[in-house]
Amino acid sequence: MALATDAAVKPTASGLRTGCCVQVIGQENEASSRRLLGQLQKVDSKVLLLNGQTVFVEVARVQAPKDLRKPIEGGDEASFDMLLGPQTSDAVLAEEMSACLFEKGFCVLKVCQSLTDTARAVEVLHALGEDGTLGRLPEEVEEGYLGSCGRGKVMWLDPDKLETVHHQVLRACDQNLSYLASVLQPCSSDALGAAIDERTPALVSLSFDSDEEEDYPQPVADDKLLGDFLGTWRRGLVRVIHFL
Repeated sequence: MALATDAAVKPTASGLRTGCCVQVIGQENEASSRRLLGQLQKVDSKVLLLNGQTVFVEVARVQAPKDLRKPIEGGDEASFDMLLGPQTSDAVLAEEMSACLFEKGFCVLKVCQSLTDTARAVEVLHALGEDGTLGRLPEEVEEGYLGSCGRGKVMWLDPDKLETVHHQVLRACDQNLSYLASVLQPCSSDALGAAIDERTPALVSLSFDSDEEEDYPQPVADDKLLGDFLGTWRRGLVRVIHFL
């Protein structure tokens, strides 16, 4: 799931550019004609779909999406500002993120990711919860970290401790966060009013099952934890949430 970059955004024979968001049109005899979105790869007929599946189709079935609207610009709850995949251009991504942050205060990125990998990551988190690795944040800071009404089992992500193959998806997610920070950094002063100089460790959260919240009592907040939270909150420029 880690994102490779390609600075050169070249047009293909169809006139569409490598790395752009496209839709794959179903054939007339197909039972389902629903639109499939994905990222155009270096070959006209190769498309990486949102679910991480790579398909090869006739060039005539690949076209620019129609009526694809962005968040708060007429888009629905599944809308996004930009699609990320292996052919994403750093320059285009930086421009889109900075423009969105400057104009509306947020940016929604859609990652082409395998459903199998996503399910595997969730399984790993459930296993970490069962072995006691995941814990609960104190009441004073829980919503500050997880958002309004946010509750869950959490852990601070240390990439150096994710050594097994089962942790590869979580490691890739963490690498993507670093990638986004590095891409946005050069234009952060203009977009945010201050330059990004570092990123905090990632906090992984798994929602509670319906009957298990009482098994995770909230600890007492000490001065160090409160100080760390307030320091991060005051210095923070951008907060990134990666949903699996």
